Amino acid sequence: MSEFHDGLRLIGDVHGHFPAYKAIVATAKFSLQIGDMAFNYAPLDGISSTKHTFFGGNHDNYDALQDESICPPHYLKDGFGDYIVPGAPPLFYVRGGFSIDHKERVPGLTWWPDEELRQDELDEAVAYWLDSATSILVSHECPLELVKHFTTGDVARLYGYDSVVKTRTNTALQKMVDNYPPSLSVFGHYHLTKVYETGPTTYICLGELSYLDLLPDNRARLYKRNFPDDVHKGGMPTYTVEDIQY
Repeated sequence: MSEFHDGLRLIGDVHGHFPAYKAIVATAKFSLQIGDMAFNYAPLDGISSTKHTFFGGNHDNYDALQDESICPPHYLKDGFGDYIVPGAPPLFYVRGGFSIDHKERVPGLTWWPDEELRQDELDEAVAYWLDSATSILVSHECPLELVKHFTTGDVARLYGYDSVVKTRTNTALQKMVDNYPPSLSVFGHYHLTKVYETGPTTYICLGELSYLDLLPDNRARLYKRNFPDDVHKGGMPTYTVEDIQY
């Protein structure tokens, strides 16, 4: 695990692996988990909700997240917006993603129709981004034209889709980067950790339990989870570290 990071840490999909998640946030002053946290949020109790937050992906429990009586305080209830913490560069986030396997999931138990923002909300997010002062875009999905760089398309074809699945979310994200290219775009969802540079933008996909520390001077430190491991049995992941300039 990393040394203590006195700034903002971006964390990939967690999928309910809370022992590993807690170890990751224990060495960061602030963290933002970028979707697919879990279906049950009770294990977040005891973790600071002012320092460690998350937004929703396509594998989150939106019944719980939209219920004021049980929604964890760590959750960013706005579906998009600026995100600012001391000692870190400001960023803009957009929640949500599309489940290509939703027909095999159980509504209200393992799948929720609110997994993506509505079209009007995404249109508002695009307009907001174009007026934003930040150059860092953080989301769960990636922009549409980047999908081919982060997946082979085999899983999409398995579920009857084209190799690149066009969604409301990735279409909106594409409009964002077309009209105001960020210097850094970070996302999860695709279950791999990879860096891809094109034009003025460095795109970083964070795989499950991989994470990225934002550093001064447009630098970042990537912690790429090593496989195989025994995280699914409660073990702790190990990492390969890469320094990035964006």
